[in-house]
Amino acid sequence: MTMFKDADELKITLGGFFDELVERRKKDDPEISKPFDSLNGTKMVVLFDLRDPDLKITIDCTANPIKITYNDNKKADARFIVDADVGHNFWLGKLNLAKAIVKKDVVVLGPVPKLLRLLPTVKKFYPIYGKYLDNLDRADLK
Repeated sequence: MTMFKDADELKITLGGFFDELVERRKKDDPEISKPFDSLNGTKMVVLFDLRDPDLKITIDCTANPIKITYNDNKKADARFIVDADVGHNFWLGKLNLAKAIVKKDVVVLGPVPKLLRLLPTVKKFYPIYGKYLDNLDRADLK
């Protein structure tokens, strides 16, 4: 059984987290500004192609601020194909990405070495995702 009952719940949970990061950056939130700007500096378009439930989340780092879209067909520089639960666990900091790639729990299409170099920056968002879940009253997902 998956953690998310449908794509709408997944969009509210994980998608809402990305949307909140964008809003917090617009307000110059010091907790997220530096790592957010580092991601923005990559000028990459990253697609999270989530399964079970199905949802595509595109993070467009060519836009300033980063733009988040759903289920669009924008060409991506990197694409992560992953079960929604696995993606969720990644953002909680409970997934070793390199190991998950080797085990094929995460399929990456694009510049894997460049993406792995971004991990130290991305890891700064892990505790923020946990707090976001608390604020949604979804500690059950942790």
